[in-house]
Amino acid sequence: MIDLNRLTSGKGFKLGQVKLTIAKYYRIDGSSTQRMGVIPDILFPSYVDAKDFGESNEPSALKWDKIESAEYELFFELFLIIPELQKLSKQRRETDLNLNTFVKISKNTKIQLKINLYRLMKM
Repeated sequence: MIDLNRLTSGKGFKLGQVKLTIAKYYRIDGSSTQRMGVIPDILFPSYVDAKDFGESNEPSALKWDKIESAEYELFFELFLIIPELQKLSKQRRETDLNLNTFVKISKNTKIQLKINLYRLMKM
């Protein structure tokens, strides 16, 4: 990450950072993470959408591809319990008051972020 503020002498500016990618990352199954990230088995609410702010949103983002996978064994056949974990997570999202509050705050924050971004683009 390169801090762009070091390029200006003005105080109070927040120009952000530039991220330089010099290599691709591949998962054990041979798939890259470019443009897709690591897809979670269990979704958790967030106030930020990766599709709006993630690397894949950039025109210069590297393309997704796949290479030959490494030899590996699944740990404890975890994939067998994922459907049950997803079901329990869904139940919790529907019944947990704290989580419901977080979801509502997240939705409102997403709306406000989009409004702020729109206002910045109009400047």
